[in-house]
Amino acid sequence: MPWRFDELAIEPGRIEEMHCAYEKARAALGLALVSDKINEFLVAKIVELGTTEDCGADRLCEKVLAYFHATTSLLDESGI
Repeated sequence: MPWRFDELAIEPGRIEEMHCAYEKARAALGLALVSDKINEFLVAKIVELGTTEDCGADRLCEKVLAYFHATTSLLDESGI
């Protein structure tokens, strides 16, 4: 897997929460464990939220999924 949460300069417990949030979000979105743009975007969003907000893995996953659903809804409405 190309994403290495353990290479981030944050405490190990937080890294574990971000990794867990990624796995939960990936499963909820039905994404395969492959290197592609959507997985890269998912990781980037988790890192962004995980390093700026203090929340556990479940809440982080919820926030990422809410972001994905909102973004997808906007794209559907705009016809993109």
